[in-house]
Amino acid sequence: MGCRLNQAEADNYQEELSKKGFLIVNKKPFDVAVVNSCSVTHKADREARQAIRKLKKLQPSAKIILTGCADIKLPEVDYYIKDKEKFIEKFSRIFIIAEKIKKQNNIIQRTRANIKIQTGCDNHCTYCYTRIARGKSKSINSRIIIQQIKNKEKQNIKEIVLTGVNIGQYQYGNLNLVDLINKILQETTVPRIRLSSINPEYVAKNKKFQKLFANPRLCQHLHLSLQSGSNSVLKRMNRRYSAAQYLGIIKQYYRVYPLFGFTTDVIVGFPGETEKEFKQTCDFVKKCGFLKIHIFRYSIRNGTPAAIMPLQVAENIKKQRSKILDIINLDLMQKFAKKMRGKKLSVLFEKKITNNWQGHAGNYFLINQKAEADLDNIIIDIIY
Repeated sequence: MGCRLNQAEADNYQEELSKKGFLIVNKKPFDVAVVNSCSVTHKADREARQAIRKLKKLQPSAKIILTGCADIKLPEVDYYIKDKEKFIEKFSRIFIIAEKIKKQNNIIQRTRANIKIQTGCDNHCTYCYTRIARGKSKSINSRIIIQQIKNKEKQNIKEIVLTGVNIGQYQYGNLNLVDLINKILQETTVPRIRLSSINPEYVAKNKKFQKLFANPRLCQHLHLSLQSGSNSVLKRMNRRYSAAQYLGIIKQYYRVYPLFGFTTDVIVGFPGETEKEFKQTCDFVKKCGFLKIHIFRYSIRNGTPAAIMPLQVAENIKKQRSKILDIINLDLMQKFAKKMRGKKLSVLFEKKITNNWQGHAGNYFLINQKAEADLDNIIIDIIY
């Protein structure tokens, strides 16, 4: 913008950046926009502001760099480079930092991909708004699922996660969840298949489902939703299992697959939850030997039966119970780590943090490994 000097400098910037491998474009899409501003008049300042806002509106995800003479502050501007003599140096440094962040994000995306197999739910848990928002259970055609997985294989994805609202209710034609997993194992080559959250009533006494985990491609990990270890609370929640049935699943899987990893969800402060009921939950999770617990304080969702239940628990009590359960969670995580000592684990490395490569074993145990080599998106067997 502005005088010929500004234009000359802009031309020089383009030439120097092109030599460094940057592609100069004059239309969408673009990653970075540079406004070389003029401030000779109020009108020039206004034009700079207008240009910045127009660029941000044109490409909201783009980074905006302001240089030149205008001394204006706008939320749309990501970086200011006032020193024109060091513009190329500073621009390059900013771009390299952005590329590192972009690469790190791409590592995560390239390593693991979520594949939707189902949505909605036919259960009527009293606290859940998802059933209201998404409606009844609806499943995806297995041919579509297989094709999506094959597309991810072409992108060098090493792990796919089968996900939905209630994947245990998968049913398309004559195919149930076990049939679908078998079909995926037969018709795809992706090294690892993981399941997202699943309800205990599907897993209980389902021997065909349990046998699937003998296949090394199916990760020996389940996020098995618990919500409470108290039978009376589970009943008020309208969950379809008892604490004893849940524990039976855990023990059975540990007998067959000693390194199996279980993660779970627990809601604290559900309406009417007494100190005795909360203690039952605390005692129960200790028996299960979880890898990790995701702790949620009960939150009222308008339109659900639980929202109008009597004896709503005070927020300060919810927070207190959450802290108590978090201490138990940390202890369980440490115990699980001790259990993994000396064990052989197959790890998919996802990202590098300082000198450590980080990734998850098949049972979802998090591994940090020191290595000079590039382990990005590589599956390696290690002794922990």
